[in-house]
Amino acid sequence: MFTLKPLAFAVLLSLTGTAFAASHSATQTQDGNSNEVTLEQSGEGNSATQTQTGDANRSAIVQNGNGNSAETSQEGNGHSAELSQTGNSNTAAVYQLSPGPQATASIAQQGDANTVMLTQQGYYNQNSATLYQEGSNNVHNVEQGEGFNRLSASTIGNGNILNATQSSYKSGSVTQVGDSNQMTFSQQGGPSDSPATASQNGNANVATVEQYSGSRYSQYGLSFSQSGDANTATVFQSGGLNSLSYSQQGNNNELAIVQGAISGSITGHSAGNNNVANINQNNVYTRTDLIQEGDNNSASVDQASSRTNTSLAQFGSSNEITLSQVNTDEIIADTGHSVDVMQTGIGNIVSITQQSNLTDFSNLNGNAATVTQSGTGNMATVLQQ
Repeated sequence: MFTLKPLAFAVLLSLTGTAFAASHSATQTQDGNSNEVTLEQSGEGNSATQTQTGDANRSAIVQNGNGNSAETSQEGNGHSAELSQTGNSNTAAVYQLSPGPQATASIAQQGDANTVMLTQQGYYNQNSATLYQEGSNNVHNVEQGEGFNRLSASTIGNGNILNATQSSYKSGSVTQVGDSNQMTFSQQGGPSDSPATASQNGNANVATVEQYSGSRYSQYGLSFSQSGDANTATVFQSGGLNSLSYSQQGNNNELAIVQGAISGSITGHSAGNNNVANINQNNVYTRTDLIQEGDNNSASVDQASSRTNTSLAQFGSSNEITLSQVNTDEIIADTGHSVDVMQTGIGNIVSITQQSNLTDFSNLNGNAATVTQSGTGNMATVLQQ
């Protein structure tokens, strides 16, 4: 939520007497620098369009009630846009094109069938966006282009959908709380980035998070959490020094991770019911630490790289672990793999394969595997080559 600040100058153009009744409509166009325009509409069939061209312009729109629709377009340097909608069939769109200093946008929607579209484009400027939705059938569509981008997006309530894309230098925090949430969060570019957070709390959540950089020296960090019901998550990281921590807390969780990194790490915890984790790491110096505590857990880890380490623990019922540590790189000298497995409880099964494909074993320190199982009907298979 945000509160409009006092404006030094407010312009209201193209308003008729009926603009303050059921048939609201407003259009404002400004050229030049340091312009400020604010619009407030209360009533039924509201609609607003504001366009600003120049530098250091500010646009603010407040709409309360019924069939609202608002659009703000800003082109130039140092713009700011604030938009608030409360009530019924709201739609908002903000477009900012800024080749210079920062552009900021703040959008809040409360009530009913909300939709928001935000686009920020620039060249190594500082774009920031704060988005908040509360109520009913919300949708977020966000695109931040080249620049130093910051994003904070949160949704509380019902049939939420979030689609967000960030390019170049960026940081992001996305949150969904309530009901039938879906999430697609993509970060691309580099070479250096702040850690990202993504969380879902409630019911039939689905999440896809992608982090990708073409640089082997880029660094991505992601903290991801799901808590509630039929969760599914797919995470992809590629680049340099990547790290990921995740938590799933409820019911029919399923997670698949692909991480391509130099010195990549994954730390995960699932606590509840029908969890499945599928983790794939490649390149070199990778590590996975995974704990699953509940019911019909299954974990599958495939580390196709050299110098890998894995620690796996499952405490529940029909647990099963399949681990493969196979070095397919004939250039980087292998110093061996290591794995620690502990399972406590009823029909546990462990299958471990450790292998190096190097032809020169002068630098090979050897593979190490430790398996501890306590419970009924356990089975363990270990292959080391």
